[in-house]
Amino acid sequence: MPETMLRKWRGKKIEERVEFNRFSRDFKKFVERNLPPKAELVDYMRGFYYASGFIEREGKFVYFSISDVRHFFPQRWSTVILVRTAKDSVAYTGGPNNFADFADLAGFEPLVDRLLNIQQYKEV
Repeated sequence: MPETMLRKWRGKKIEERVEFNRFSRDFKKFVERNLPPKAELVDYMRGFYYASGFIEREGKFVYFSISDVRHFFPQRWSTVILVRTAKDSVAYTGGPNNFADFADLAGFEPLVDRLLNIQQYKEV
């Protein structure tokens, strides 16, 4: 699936809402198919030309996001996916930002797995 996602969308300028909806569906499928063992997608949000969500495993959470595809082309959304630990599936507070390279979507799962394995975010 990473290769299909790359071939279909990497470097493509998305300006129409219908096209973004197709991209968002494909990206959600990619995330669901590339989760680490025992992890699940617990929330996925398709915003106004951006997408984000939460992945959970054993009470630990990771947040991921793709920037607005209209304004950050090609520097942002088509090159990186923001990934970081999260307090829970509704709070966006969490650890430092990490980035999965859209050019190497196979790196998404190991990054999520590593973040889910580290100590959970705690408020100070």
